[in-house]
Amino acid sequence: MARPIDMRITSLALALSLAACTVQSRPAPAGPSERQDNRSDRAFDRNSQWDKLGERWVNGRVDRDVIAVQRRERYSKLKIVVEHSALELHDIVIHFGNGEVFSPGTRLI
Repeated sequence: MARPIDMRITSLALALSLAACTVQSRPAPAGPSERQDNRSDRAFDRNSQWDKLGERWVNGRVDRDVIAVQRRERYSKLKIVVEHSALELHDIVIHFGNGEVFSPGTRLI
């Protein structure tokens, strides 16, 4: 039985799999500008109404990343933020703690 997208997630001991992510431009900068960006991110995280579940830097080639989330809070929405580059996201797969899998359409770019 299919569940609505905005349903409450009953267990967030899930693994968020970002499969086949492709970045279409240069890799993220390193050095002092990256440190400045980290300070900005921390300030945003403190003032945001969103809980950050994880973060990944992609390397400019075809990539696959996994964000394992060990929290048990309930969530009804998932937001993905891309900074510093264009990202072509081919697929996202969400594995819930109860064994269910959800893969929303992502070809919106």
